[in-house]
Amino acid sequence: MNKREPFELQYFKFLPQNIKKKVERFVNKLEAPQRDFAYKRYFENKTIRVIAEEMGYEERTLYKYRNEIIDLWDRFYDEQFSHHRERILAALKRHGKLEYGKLLMNMNLKRSGLDLEEFKDILRFLVASGEVVCFSYESEGPGKQKKIYALRRFVNNLSNDSKLKLLEDRELADINSG
Repeated sequence: MNKREPFELQYFKFLPQNIKKKVERFVNKLEAPQRDFAYKRYFENKTIRVIAEEMGYEERTLYKYRNEIIDLWDRFYDEQFSHHRERILAALKRHGKLEYGKLLMNMNLKRSGLDLEEFKDILRFLVASGEVVCFSYESEGPGKQKKIYALRRFVNNLSNDSKLKLLEDRELADINSG
């Protein structure tokens, strides 16, 4: 499905400075390949064909990135997204740190109207923005890894625990389980 690019992205070069800053903040929170694509597409106003040549990607991959960016943009500026983002931050503030499963239960997705993919997108966004950090640790059982989420300001308390490992961007790509 070919989605329509939001006005703010499509016409970036014509926007007033305050709205440009909002778009730049959004683009800077994207993961590296999407961020590079978005910069070339919206800030430099290049075609997907040119970007594919420059980045060494197939055009269909860049269309996939484009659609993901549009979905994230829609969620980023959607009131519901902001509401659920604030709920996640409040839960982390209240508890200090939460395992993925407990955070998921705390959000009560069925009651809130949030689906699992939206929940994961919000978590990815919060981690990418630096507001939240994700640690992993080995739990009981072979190869079982759990994820713990915390507000950035609690990192010092958690990083002293030798069982916890701060996850890097590439390791955060799969926030499917906890």
